[in-house]
Amino acid sequence: MARDSLRKSAQPTVAVIDSQSVCTGLAQSVKGIDGGKKIKGIKRHPAVDSNGFPLTIVISRANVHDSKGAIGLAIDTVCKYPTIRALKADNGYRGPFVKT
Repeated sequence: MARDSLRKSAQPTVAVIDSQSVCTGLAQSVKGIDGGKKIKGIKRHPAVDSNGFPLTIVISRANVHDSKGAIGLAIDTVCKYPTIRALKADNGYRGPFVKT
């Protein structure tokens, strides 16, 4: 519905992926340490369409590298939205995830 009001097709064809490390409040929750950002907690890996509307989100420990977390995110996104033809990401996703 929101895509219709923006004169976009009902199904997205491009997704943008990124990650965000956040502290967790519960002591018993599964955590990791993001060494680059010095955050002990979890990492959210969202995929959004070209308008910023969320498509899928995958949660992992904060110490999971972006390219590793993106594998499950890409699979979930493409399975839920088979019209996706391109995933766009920053340089944090280089490595085994990049198509050569």
